[in-house]
Amino acid sequence: MKRLTLTWAAAGLLALTASTVNAQEHVWKYVATGDATTYAIRDDGTLWSCGWNEKGQLGVPTVSERTATFQCVGTDSDWAKVVGGKAYAFFIKEDGTLWAVGSETDGVQGTGDGIAHREPVQVGTDNDWTDVAVSHFWGYTAIGLKADGTMWGWGNNSSGQLGTGGGTASLITPTKLNEDSDWVMVTIGSSHTLALKSDGTMWSWGANFSGQLAHGDLEGRETPTQVGTDSDWAYVKAIDNRSYAVKTDGTLWAAGDNSNNLLGFDQATEELVSAYPEFTQVTTIPNGVVTVSGCENTTTFAVGEPGAITAIYALGSNTDGALGDGNGKLLTATSSSSEMPFSSTPVQPLLPEGLTYSMLSSGQGYSMVLTTDGVLYGWGRNKGGQIGDDTELEQLQTSYYKKPIEIACPGGATPDPGDDDEEAVVVDATDVPTNLNDAKAIKLTGTWNTESFTELAQALGVTGFGASNSNLTSVDMSEALIEATTDLYVQGGFSKNGAFVNCKALETVIMPAEEQAANFADLTNAFMNCESLAEIDLQFCSGLTSLNSAFMNCTSLTEVNLSSSTGLTGFSSMDSTFDGCTALTKVTLPAEIAFASSTFGGCTALTDIDWTSYAGTEAPVFYADMFEGISDLKAITLTVAEDMLELFTSDANWSKLNVVADNPDGISSAEQAPALSFDGDTFYAAQAVQNVQVYTASGSLVESQSTVEGYWSVAGLQDGIYIVVYTQDGKTRALKVAKY
Repeated sequence: MKRLTLTWAAAGLLALTASTVNAQEHVWKYVATGDATTYAIRDDGTLWSCGWNEKGQLGVPTVSERTATFQCVGTDSDWAKVVGGKAYAFFIKEDGTLWAVGSETDGVQGTGDGIAHREPVQVGTDNDWTDVAVSHFWGYTAIGLKADGTMWGWGNNSSGQLGTGGGTASLITPTKLNEDSDWVMVTIGSSHTLALKSDGTMWSWGANFSGQLAHGDLEGRETPTQVGTDSDWAYVKAIDNRSYAVKTDGTLWAAGDNSNNLLGFDQATEELVSAYPEFTQVTTIPNGVVTVSGCENTTTFAVGEPGAITAIYALGSNTDGALGDGNGKLLTATSSSSEMPFSSTPVQPLLPEGLTYSMLSSGQGYSMVLTTDGVLYGWGRNKGGQIGDDTELEQLQTSYYKKPIEIACPGGATPDPGDDDEEAVVVDATDVPTNLNDAKAIKLTGTWNTESFTELAQALGVTGFGASNSNLTSVDMSEALIEATTDLYVQGGFSKNGAFVNCKALETVIMPAEEQAANFADLTNAFMNCESLAEIDLQFCSGLTSLNSAFMNCTSLTEVNLSSSTGLTGFSSMDSTFDGCTALTKVTLPAEIAFASSTFGGCTALTDIDWTSYAGTEAPVFYADMFEGISDLKAITLTVAEDMLELFTSDANWSKLNVVADNPDGISSAEQAPALSFDGDTFYAAQAVQNVQVYTASGSLVESQSTVEGYWSVAGLQDGIYIVVYTQDGKTRALKVAKY
């Protein structure tokens, strides 16, 4: 299945003037991430954003909360650089002007007006800005560099991270921090700052409780203080309470908080050093690190040369697929961080082979990389739409990617969908994709259990509150192996729900082979609101323990066979099972079953309940509201074994139905008909009859003939009583005969 590139209108290009729309196939040229908002600049200089927008950080006022579709920010086409923070961002134009958007907490926008802006607003009037650094995740501090090498700061200064040396008061407009004019790089962690000068020296200031300033102690600094005496530093990055640096020889160094093994030393638990107050070389990552990114739970490294990254490594928590190696797990409201996969050994995201990258940027639990030819890839958390994959709003609650995916550029080349869009997507239990929202048909392979069906439901986007899927039409489980006691009642974003709940277009479900189908257990809500599902074969699902609301509001469902499901005897196991199934006509029941409220509620087309397998010694419990909404119960024929007839007809409640007995041979009615007669050895047909089948009195088929026209000899049959079933004028009829 191929993913279609966004249309111009859907991508938000209505905000652009008509003159900007042309036939060019656009690509990306810049990408940056905030806490959970992504910003990208297209090759024509236009600025785009996606993700959370609770403080207006997208710069697109028409988006209220969040979006997974890239939106164009205004109409300008001269953007050059972006940096994102916690619900705020800064943009630099080609003319050197600085612009801000989003939260105004602690004066972080630098505008001095105390207003949270939902559209970019210029910061001051200067036009010589070259770079800006922010406290990426938990703070509201910004420091900018100008073309003359001077450093300016604003926002929160509670830990001295602005380096003013004059107290910890916040600054609401850019203020020159010192008289030096040789600054070339600056980076801010949660509450500490690192910077490089043109002579290759490193300087740090701010909080230092984990040794992140790398001075060999845990004392904070309120003014820039040189780190050691080395003058061969080429790159520096602060993340949370950690510090990373690269020397001109390509070696990587780290300092600060290592309590979660995130500095990259890959230490065993018993050898873990929780804090490094001095820079120490990292040898688990190849030399030549170009960029370090990440958050308080992960660290990501780009290796290669500036503008030509050839490898990416990640370590830390794999919550929501943050490492991109295919082993991530979705964090839900009922799971805990301790359940999430974790790797202290660097792993590589599963990016396509042979590509080179120009940029890497990581937000909270996700990363974006840009190839040198302008293609964008993303992986990890997508609950705000920050990956930019076009996931619908109601499906974002459980959206994530444990492997990188390509993100289309608005106005870029649109792949030809071809014919394979209609082909079934093969989904193996060991490698369930994290997004199957667009799949029309899926075929399951491998060995499935409750956990893998949970991943499948999350991929279909149906486990979030109010979420639905309108694309999936077919599920083929014919080749799937099912582990014992596998449930289709799975964990969603906030609570449990059915694996295929709210799949509005689902028409066909092919169940596994008999011995595999027997391993399904709890199907609570499994197919609830699947309004297009007409038929499903459950006759081999002998291990079922609950069908609570399993088919509720399946308005196309016509027939269900539960004949082998003898475990549906628990409290509420049949609560609202078929409630609202307005097309349901026939249900075959097992020997034991416990009804509940609205089991058949609203089943106004129901005419046939086959309970010939019931073998109790007294009438079963009739639940008061099981037929709620059905006014004429006599329209429902309940067929029971002949020796059970009196149990049901003598019961005040069951007798409200049209209770009939089934003959011992399994033929519901036998009648004489002039079209077929028997003389002891031969059948004579007054007119052609079809599908003639001869059964013993116990129901065993002994002879059959597709058509009898004239006569048919059965002289070879043993003497005895037989029931003959045949079709005459399109109706099935039966004849009881004796052969002597």
